[in-house]
Amino acid sequence: MVPQGAQNDSTPLISSLHFYSTFLLHPCIPTSPELTWFHEGVEKYEAEFSYLEVLKYSIMRVYNTIILFVLILFTKLNAQDTAWNGQLDVNGLKLQLIFHIEQDDSTRAYLSVPIQGVNKLPADEVFIASDSVSIRFNALQIHYHGQFTDSTHIKGTFTQSGLSFPLELNKGEGESPLNRPQTPKPPFPYENREVTFRNPEANITLAGTYSIPHGSGPFPAVILVSGSGAQDRDCNILGHKWFEVLADHLLRKGISVLRYDDRGIGASEGNFKEALTTDLSRDALYGFQWLEKQPETDPKRTGIIGHSEGGIVATMVGSQNMAVDFLVLLASPSVTGKEILLTQRYEIEVASGIPENQAVTTREIFEKVYNDMSTSSLSGEALKDFIKERLTIHSDSTITGKQLNILSESLSNAWMKSFLEIDPSDHLKQLQLPVLALYGSKDIQVNAPDNAGRLKKSLSPIQLQNTTIKTLAGHNHLFQPAVSGLPGEYQAIDITISSETLNTISQWIQSY
Repeated sequence: MVPQGAQNDSTPLISSLHFYSTFLLHPCIPTSPELTWFHEGVEKYEAEFSYLEVLKYSIMRVYNTIILFVLILFTKLNAQDTAWNGQLDVNGLKLQLIFHIEQDDSTRAYLSVPIQGVNKLPADEVFIASDSVSIRFNALQIHYHGQFTDSTHIKGTFTQSGLSFPLELNKGEGESPLNRPQTPKPPFPYENREVTFRNPEANITLAGTYSIPHGSGPFPAVILVSGSGAQDRDCNILGHKWFEVLADHLLRKGISVLRYDDRGIGASEGNFKEALTTDLSRDALYGFQWLEKQPETDPKRTGIIGHSEGGIVATMVGSQNMAVDFLVLLASPSVTGKEILLTQRYEIEVASGIPENQAVTTREIFEKVYNDMSTSSLSGEALKDFIKERLTIHSDSTITGKQLNILSESLSNAWMKSFLEIDPSDHLKQLQLPVLALYGSKDIQVNAPDNAGRLKKSLSPIQLQNTTIKTLAGHNHLFQPAVSGLPGEYQAIDITISSETLNTISQWIQSY
């Protein structure tokens, strides 16, 4: 899942450092929209939970602040259209960047990030000297400075918000490092339709893709709900089109699918930065109601699939709407928002090699800060200043300067404050419908033992008999076969979603 506020309307990127920098319920990583103040890396994305605290360590989502952009460079040659490529290495997570330079009466530069589906994002300013290049994105606090080592290479440093990384560029577009064998390719045995539906409460229109299997209906149908962080309908996390892959599998099994852009993202209206989890649940509700009314939909077999924070959203809708026939909860938190973020931070830090005593200290610091936030009625700049004060006190002034600014910015948004107070059990105990809940044994964003255990305790005895809970061995937060479960592996793993996960979901829906 990528964290809340990971993207805005004009910035469609959820970059890897961003992903590692926020709260992943995602990620999509987030997914969302946090780790410690030490630097590592995952949006945002995350994608859902996004994790922003091992210094803007992870994208969940994940994905609230450091956005991995890079600037452009221009060659000393008088080319009309020149491309330069390089890979930004953030603690083992590699992000391919391609800079396109166009020159006629003026010089223009564009950035492409294949792993994020970004093509030719225009740059702000470029300064070229005989032996060097300097580029700045002032609003993003980004500076790139490089030296031409010859006519085809530039050696430089990428800096953002006080963090610096070496970045070497080679002339040409290079080869994409991505291998995504599950990304759907035509011909498709189903029809895709561009559709919209309204949320009248928020007075916004949301856009998505409604896909129907070939053949005679009506068909079982599902709406897909993403985790933390701003996600488009494909739930694109580090080159993995998570929802597109899931939808393709379901459609080939005779299940129609609606997937949509989060509010304020893609073709959907609204402001994602201001949305709380409860607001997102209303978007999902109206999407479900739209899907249920389609002539191809079997109204007695229409459900919701939610990933990470999207599972909380699905539970909110399913507990309050008797028309929902079933839920599929994928890495869905069952413990409180505060517990999920504290445990997530601790487990990612330990798995990343941070000494356990240091990870424990970090957890204690942020638990105190979260408790302070829960009892505060402040908001906006006043809350930000309050968080800075509490971080300084609880860390004995070891968190300072830009790190303090980054953390207070990410923790002070309305989504974060409300998420800390969320208790999924409030809605889980009201469920009265079939539920499939899947977890990954190597998921260190939504810990399987804690959340599966709390889920069992939250359900009524009758509901528990109507619920299938399964932990998939060796799977991470994105249900990929994993080694460590760290968000940094998401990009390196070719598989988007394991066949075991996909088959478990489709077979359960078909048996319903």
